Amino acid sequence: MAFEKIEEDTAGELKDKVIMLSGFSGKQLSVLMEQYHANPDLPKAHFAVVTPVSRVKRLKDVVREIVQDAQGGR
Repeated sequence: MAFEKIEEDTAGELKDKVIMLSGFSGKQLSVLMEQYHANPDLPKAHFAVVTPVSRVKRLKDVVREIVQDAQGGR
């Protein structure tokens, strides 16, 4: 799978942060995300839930796909 260049820091790591969650109810996810986004001291992050499809992919690939989707699919 090919990926377009996504912004990285000087260590070659993605600048975007992704929080992957599994085992939470919809209500729990809503509360967690609401509280996270309400705290201005926390970095901006993309939230994602582990799915049967993402479970069999490499984490690096899943994270890149999430970041690309959040950036408008570039």
